[in-house]
Amino acid sequence: MMRYAWATVALMSGWLIIAVPAGADPPTPRDRAPQWVRQPTAEDLLAVWPTDAIRQGIGGHVVLQCTVPAQGPLSNCSVRSETPPGMGFGAAALAMSSQFLFRPAIRHGVAVSEQVGIPLDFQQPEAPVGSIMRGQTPLGTPRSVQGVAWTAVPSVADLAAAYPRGARERRVAGVATLSCQIRGDGSLRQCSTVSEEPRSDGFAVAARELSRLFRAPVDQPGNQALEGAYTQIRFNFPIEALDPASQVIGRPTWAQRPHAGIPGAEYPRPAVAAHITEGRVALRCIVGPDGHLTHCTPTSEDPPGYGFAQAATALATGFVMTLWTQDGLPTVGASVNVPVHYVLPPTAPVPAPPALR
Repeated sequence: MMRYAWATVALMSGWLIIAVPAGADPPTPRDRAPQWVRQPTAEDLLAVWPTDAIRQGIGGHVVLQCTVPAQGPLSNCSVRSETPPGMGFGAAALAMSSQFLFRPAIRHGVAVSEQVGIPLDFQQPEAPVGSIMRGQTPLGTPRSVQGVAWTAVPSVADLAAAYPRGARERRVAGVATLSCQIRGDGSLRQCSTVSEEPRSDGFAVAARELSRLFRAPVDQPGNQALEGAYTQIRFNFPIEALDPASQVIGRPTWAQRPHAGIPGAEYPRPAVAAHITEGRVALRCIVGPDGHLTHCTPTSEDPPGYGFAQAATALATGFVMTLWTQDGLPTVGASVNVPVHYVLPPTAPVPAPPALR
């Protein structure tokens, strides 16, 4: 029996809610709060509106809590509040958060990270909409899907190769979001630019070039066909991507984790025999084209010599990583650190044999 300790390998209109710590220095003329670069439109909200809610004519209100970093896209977004609960507005708002663009806060003339509250109003429709046409949203506009489980994406090397030449030479980072339609074979077409920052540096052009390498599954869970649906994809071009050794992949998630019964899932017998109740291993692996971990090598083992490293290496075959992260970065071809924690549960006391009489 084993327990794992997993690690992350790692408004339409609205007011910006920013908390200023008590005792903070008074703002200077050069200081500023995070600023919108592009706010969501009514069409953006409609694309992610929960189907049951819009069918019933229900609106909602969500406040997201996000971090606007000194550089790069929003991070650590979570739902602070959601009304009414249970209708899916919080999940819809989170799905949109990858499209939000902010300029960072400036304090004493320097860009700094800062948490913000982002309210989103899904204004109540005038009347329930009713039925839904195949491939369309309840209002008849093109159907939009989020969280596509891509079967193929650009690799880390592809992203570096597509980095705009001018931005590469000037060491400028950028981000672009595209809206694309999914063909029947899973490829993308009609990709248009939703947002680009900074503009005129070629990041949207590079994103469209990379979009040719995406493939969606023919069907998604629930047998809802993806053909004809539109999806939005974020492309992040951090300066670190130009350095092959850095391999920045943002915040990937596990598409699959090991389960009981596969090799490596059992507690190492040498450790059991030696009465060792805990072991830790760190693996360094490469993410393969299908998200499976390959070429895993133990980088640390504690305690050594009791089979933990061998077990963890075998266990790594059960990990599958998502191919494209929420930050708009590829994982294919990147190396990742995977910590594995083995814990031997306490055994139940053996009952004493009955006394002889």
